Amino acid sequence: MTFRDGTSQSAVTLILNASPDSLLLGHRAKALNGAGYYTSSARTTAEALQLAVTMKCTVALICYNFAWIERNALARRLRSVSPTTTIVYVDPKLDEDHDILVGKIQRTLDRMSA
Repeated sequence: MTFRDGTSQSAVTLILNASPDSLLLGHRAKALNGAGYYTSSARTTAEALQLAVTMKCTVALICYNFAWIERNALARRLRSVSPTTTIVYVDPKLDEDHDILVGKIQRTLDRMSA
């Protein structure tokens, strides 16, 4: 994990998992952790922004359970505080099958490293 101050502990991919639904957060975190990713979860947009400022997240998942205006505002703020973080809008299909979610994250990471 690489922190904003440049210190690093190990080479892991940190995914910011933002959703107002704690059950969805838990299910996504379990699937992503099982695939070898480190997740940090936030139930509010304020928590998500705080985590983005303190940790260098590779990917930020923004849940469909946030109101449309909140999703867009969060994405805009994340881009300003953490411009290198790739934002993925999560739709219900990704929660129906976590293999699809993990595959989408992997494809996103592959595109980033290409």
